[in-house]
Amino acid sequence: MPMPVVIAAFLLAPSEPLPGAPREQPPAVSAIAFGFAFEPQVGSLAALDDQLRAYGFAPVGSVFLPTWGLRGRMRLRSGLYVGMSMSYGLRNNRDAISPVPTTTTFVDTAIGAGYWAPFGLLAGLDVGFASVVHSVGSEQEGGALVYLGPSLHPRVGWAYVGQGPSVVITAGYLVHIPVGSPHSQPLWEASFERPAIHSFTVGLESGFGWRPGRRR
Repeated sequence: MPMPVVIAAFLLAPSEPLPGAPREQPPAVSAIAFGFAFEPQVGSLAALDDQLRAYGFAPVGSVFLPTWGLRGRMRLRSGLYVGMSMSYGLRNNRDAISPVPTTTTFVDTAIGAGYWAPFGLLAGLDVGFASVVHSVGSEQEGGALVYLGPSLHPRVGWAYVGQGPSVVITAGYLVHIPVGSPHSQPLWEASFERPAIHSFTVGLESGFGWRPGRRR
């Protein structure tokens, strides 16, 4: 065989790692998604409306609360994921019973973990701290009902993470457990206490995705 052919075959042959040489390891992180979320709630926010009307306050008026926020998730090579989330909700309700509207605000900050399958399905639990505040008033008096405490939010969903865009769709159930008295008004005979605030949630997240080791 001519010598040039032998040299060319040697140069073009696939290279094998030398015995004992370290092999390249796949990245520990297989996907990252970060985005903006719209996650409306339907639940028990209006459970105290009868007591509010008895005091001349406008009721919360609806079981629906629009909520927005930021979400971030990082999928590990094992399929487990960790994440962080922040949610904010706001709703105003006017009623003929009072010239002052009742304003409801919701804030929740949480960390989460779960399992994220290679084909996109995911399930996990977020644990955080939540705040629900009803600002109330009438012609004679006013104040606020403040509910602070831990929150639990199990979710299931589906995620697409590309090299640039990401989309996540989830459904969940949010439980907020208030701690302490919701008000310090000595003239209010009603305590307005409640053991839990709970809501069903449906979320749509869109933003940026990244898959380490993959090209566009």
